[in-house]
Amino acid sequence: STAVAKQSVTVSASGFTASGTISNDGLTVGSIVQDTLTNGNAETTVTADNSGNMVLTFKIPDDETTRTAGTHVIKIIDSSNRIGEVNLTVPSRSVTIDPTNGRRGSSFTIDGSGFIASTTVTITFLSGTTTSTIATTSADSSGNFSTTGKVPTTAGIPSTNTVTAASAC
Repeated sequence: STAVAKQSVTVSASGFTASGTISNDGLTVGSIVQDTLTNGNAETTVTADNSGNMVLTFKIPDDETTRTAGTHVIKIIDSSNRIGEVNLTVPSRSVTIDPTNGRRGSSFTIDGSGFIASTTVTITFLSGTTTSTIATTSADSSGNFSTTGKVPTTAGIPSTNTVTAASAC
């Protein structure tokens, strides 16, 4: 599965103790303890059915570890110390702009993915030594966004400039 920090995920698990519960601190993502489910209940309230199956929905913790692209392990430990693991891929952040060149005051589209879910994303434009905030938007529940910006009227001519997108942590 692929998800970003603060994104809600559902895990269907099997092979656990019949009618067992998740142990205290028994739900981790990349070794970060996730104590609360999406519905606000503690992870210890999840109970396996008579066949040892359970379903739980929670948000990926917002931590430096889970904001780092790569593979992280979701680990569940039940009250009888049975362990289940599944890999979670946190994607790299990416930004594209279109068009990639333009005149002062011209508009362009900025698309991003892999950002912290449901957070503010600030778009800046660096020209020479001057940085300008050109847009603020919100990443959706999957960490994606799309917005427009304008080349500042103060951008150098000719110049090579940098557009940066950053999530609020």
